[in-house]
Amino acid sequence: VDLPENFLTERYRPIGASLQSRFGNDADTRIPVRNVSPPAISFAEAVPRRGGFSLFNPKHRQIAGDLINLFMNQPDVETLMSVAAYSRDRLNPILFQYALSVAIQHRPDTKDLNIPSFLELFPDSFVDPSVFPKLREEGAIVQAENRGIGIWCIRARVPTVSSTRTAVVS
Repeated sequence: VDLPENFLTERYRPIGASLQSRFGNDADTRIPVRNVSPPAISFAEAVPRRGGFSLFNPKHRQIAGDLINLFMNQPDVETLMSVAAYSRDRLNPILFQYALSVAIQHRPDTKDLNIPSFLELFPDSFVDPSVFPKLREEGAIVQAENRGIGIWCIRARVPTVSSTRTAVVS
């Protein structure tokens, strides 16, 4: 993704050039992001970036609705992508993902896109975080072709069931 420099947050602006080329300049596909005026998203910053987000909280629900409307009201897919790219690193990730997913499902020009599940986007919300170091170690040691079909399987004992269940983490 080729982001305009003003889309980077203060934290990443000084190292923007190295971020843009961290995967090399020979990438097969580069996605340019249109430089648009920064969207008015200060209302959504009321949900702390690293805090919790819940649709059961009326304030959060209102903010989510306003963010959905912001995404829905973009004139075309390229502008939607630009507004989303600008907003992503500035907002609570679950709020952002929820609002963007709802907008994508309801816009006529994006409704047929596949949206990753929350499990795929936020696995730490569904899997015991202590498992991730083991998965990273396995991923670093075992060649991809020997890990199964590109996924890790973790065996976990379920207390009420005598058999072993397999949880799949991608």
